[in-house]
Amino acid sequence: MIEPTADFVLLEEIETPSTAPGGLIHIPDTAKQKFNNGTVISSGPDAITNLEPGTIAVFPLHSEYRVEHKSKRYILVRESEIMARNPRR
Repeated sequence: MIEPTADFVLLEEIETPSTAPGGLIHIPDTAKQKFNNGTVISSGPDAITNLEPGTIAVFPLHSEYRVEHKSKRYILVRESEIMARNPRR
């Protein structure tokens, strides 16, 4: 498993659907949101906030580093880039 270093947070990306609910309208890339969502897998040792695994994190586009490990895609983002979180209960 990948272990983040410093203040990086390891996330699994939540894909944004490209169709509206009901599947009738295609949403173009230019109309999509300007941020990404991801599920926290783990945090680096220098991370200050307590981001529990399973928390949904919101971060801006182009602030992430994408990595692949064992055919699975992950995202590394600095903790300071996370704009909001939503703990799963």
